[in-house]
Amino acid sequence: MSSNQAIRTEALERIYKIRGAKKDSPRELVALRDVNIQVPRGELFGLLGPNGAGKTTLIKVLTTLLAPTSGRAFVSGFDVTIAPHEIRSRINMVSGGESSGYGLLTVRENLWMFTQFYGIPSREANRRIKELCQRLGGRRMRRCVGSSPRVKKFAGS
Repeated sequence: MSSNQAIRTEALERIYKIRGAKKDSPRELVALRDVNIQVPRGELFGLLGPNGAGKTTLIKVLTTLLAPTSGRAFVSGFDVTIAPHEIRSRINMVSGGESSGYGLLTVRENLWMFTQFYGIPSREANRRIKELCQRLGGRRMRRCVGSSPRVKKFAGS
């Protein structure tokens, strides 16, 4: 990949198999089809499109949280399927307006889950989570480390 490209995709596709009541006939949902983009390093860009256009799916592929069905995607020169740890050490994603399906977890549980995705050792993960919660301070810290408040409640405080 050219060193001046931050992101590049080649014929990228993501297709979900949806199983209905009949096990012999799964349906397919095409989330991404033949996506070809190039984003130069240092360029500010955005993804615009209607609901269901594949914006979130594309971001999840680029952040290595979801594997593509076919095609290729590169971030900072690294292939998302071959070198996810290289990519994860360089980027991260915070999803606004939704909890990416993890809304049942506490803030601490969400942080822990992502430390495990990124291969951070338990001792280091606990240290970082504790430090982050302490930075929030006061009432928010109790919510961060508590077991019952969920992310939506935390975000609204």
